[in-house]
Amino acid sequence: MLYFLSILLLFFQTGAKITVENQWIRSAGKGMNTAFFADVKNMSSNADTLYKVTSPLAKLVQVHETFEENGMMGMREAGNLEIKPGETLKLKPRSFHVMLIGLKKELKRDQIGEVTLYFKHAGAVKVKARVKNKIE
Repeated sequence: MLYFLSILLLFFQTGAKITVENQWIRSAGKGMNTAFFADVKNMSSNADTLYKVTSPLAKLVQVHETFEENGMMGMREAGNLEIKPGETLKLKPRSFHVMLIGLKKELKRDQIGEVTLYFKHAGAVKVKARVKNKIE
């Protein structure tokens, strides 16, 4: 029995582990666009890749990055984002972030919204985030 528990413990210790902290969503009206922000930590010993994000709050959800080109700021879809072991991907304003496009309902301050992040190794990580007007 002890052997079986040791194997089981070893299996779970080497598995992919992603934690999401400091998550929040910017408030916005129905039909508008807004963004989800968070600190995504890779606590495993292997790199992992964020490849998709979904949310029942919006018609379309995409990972975007903010960029500057010829003195102009813009946003574009970022594609897959690799997070190395022990590192944190900061989804924040004017950087990488998750766009919630075409909100299905108004998001008011202090409401809770759900977002699911999908990783190649860790799988689906569902998080709840508080709606805020800005970084607090």
